[in-house]
Amino acid sequence: MSVKTGQAHEPPGQTFAIIEVAVRSADRQLGIGRLLHRALLTGRAEERVTLLSLSAAIPAQRAYERWGYRRVARIQPGASAPVYDCFVRALPL
Repeated sequence: MSVKTGQAHEPPGQTFAIIEVAVRSADRQLGIGRLLHRALLTGRAEERVTLLSLSAAIPAQRAYERWGYRRVARIQPGASAPVYDCFVRALPL
């Protein structure tokens, strides 16, 4: 998979981006992440939702895939930024 840099451009209102939602390690695997995810996205008007995940976050990425996300790219937002996998799924939930 190649690493891409740059920006995507689209009209407002089409994509909702999830940024930095986390569950502390002591509270993982209790369904809290799924509940937060559903609460955040229920009733949204956008066509799709996107999120980034560090490549090493395998358990989180497996959860995203179970929740209907598909990996669409590997990106590096800036020269000194880490490399992320980009996931997308259609809305509504």
